[in-house]
Amino acid sequence: MLRNGTRAVPEIPAGGGGGFTNTYSFVFDGVDDRVQLASDFTESGTFTVSFWMKPAAAGSPSGKIYPLGTFPGNSNYVKLDQIGVMWLRLGGANAIFNEAVVGGGSNNLVLNNWQHIAFIRDSSNVIRCYRNGSSFGGTVTNSNTLTLNSFGRIITNTFGFEGNLDEIALFQTDETANLSTLSSSPTVDLADLSPTVWLRNGDNGAYKSPQWLIPNNKNKDKVSNYSLDFDGVDDYISVSDNSIGQTQNISYSIWVNLNVTTRQYIIGNQNSSNGGCGLQIESGDVLVFQMADGGNDSFFNSRVTNFSTYAPINTWNHILATWDGTDSKIYINGVLRNTWSPTLPYTISGYDATFNIGWRNAGFSLMTNGKLDELALFDSAVSIGDVWDGSGQPIDVSAVSGLTNNWRMGEEATFSTNWTIPDQVGSNDGTSANMTIEDRVGDAPNSENNALSYNMDEVDRVTDVPS
Repeated sequence: MLRNGTRAVPEIPAGGGGGFTNTYSFVFDGVDDRVQLASDFTESGTFTVSFWMKPAAAGSPSGKIYPLGTFPGNSNYVKLDQIGVMWLRLGGANAIFNEAVVGGGSNNLVLNNWQHIAFIRDSSNVIRCYRNGSSFGGTVTNSNTLTLNSFGRIITNTFGFEGNLDEIALFQTDETANLSTLSSSPTVDLADLSPTVWLRNGDNGAYKSPQWLIPNNKNKDKVSNYSLDFDGVDDYISVSDNSIGQTQNISYSIWVNLNVTTRQYIIGNQNSSNGGCGLQIESGDVLVFQMADGGNDSFFNSRVTNFSTYAPINTWNHILATWDGTDSKIYINGVLRNTWSPTLPYTISGYDATFNIGWRNAGFSLMTNGKLDELALFDSAVSIGDVWDGSGQPIDVSAVSGLTNNWRMGEEATFSTNWTIPDQVGSNDGTSANMTIEDRVGDAPNSENNALSYNMDEVDRVTDVPS
């Protein structure tokens, strides 16, 4: 045991093998630190909110007493109002639990010590609060919808939380029967209880400056849990090497989640109608796989009409476009939707613009409107089975023959004024323009409810955990 009463835990890789271990928590400064979900946890029926905390402050008028809530807003939150009083505010109405009155003050909050907190609403809209598995302050009936998305801070001033948070689990069910498991010490593996959201706050997390990437635990082993979101106005990523794509055989593999079906350029280095390559959505809901020979690109202009029929908007879809020197093919979500045989011989050449992701390099127009993920280029016509396994989520393509460039987008990106998007297999890193730190999102194909930190440093993950 350490002098502060916590366990000394060795530094081990997150997500390693063996039995369940709780190795890390996050410490919040109460000022601007927060961890935020990609989308809201919203529940109008039964729910369970379970988390471990080690608060440094409790009681008004201290502002550093809001461990959970929505950001920005004050309609939903958990508040440590006093040592003997806790609030769960949901949908603008308060559920107040007064241990000093109902419980006689025997189960009060303890500062600078780990303790488990649970709020549970049953099918009759009765809410109960528990500290370390014991009732805290009676019951409150409240049928309002609970919305949570932020941990450590609720609004834009200093109304945050000062202390440690760990093992945040949100359920859309009444978990009263499992309360003893949730409040066990040390914390235990909750996977069999199937929480909607389970943030392990450091375990399974990865630091990509200046953020912690904290996947929902059920997504921890997936290839991708993060993507980049393009606004359709001026967001794009530039790769300076204009030779990218000028191979005589080529394949593009990319995941897209587009907001609209209007005309937009997704990837490529097109700078004129007769010089360039890439993927684009043309007017009339048409996906175009374009190659150019420097003189006329009309010979190589593969198309899939009614694109959104095969790739619905606001959902994740996979595109593979290939050229083997004889035929070009377009697959959408693993299904061949177009084969085109241009007049031969055909030489790919004539590109004099930088390669871009989310733009065509021809005025700030026709920008990608939506999310992009896991872009891979190959100097060969890869088979659909090399990049698609039918699961609806990305697979590891690092060993696929012919891979020349691989931008994982949100997963490996780092931010300082602009995003740097590493090329995982080459030296052609991408640099963003007009994009902010909020443009990396915890949403990827078949992966949602992932979280990101804001205003937190690498040292904010600590080996101080419930014991």
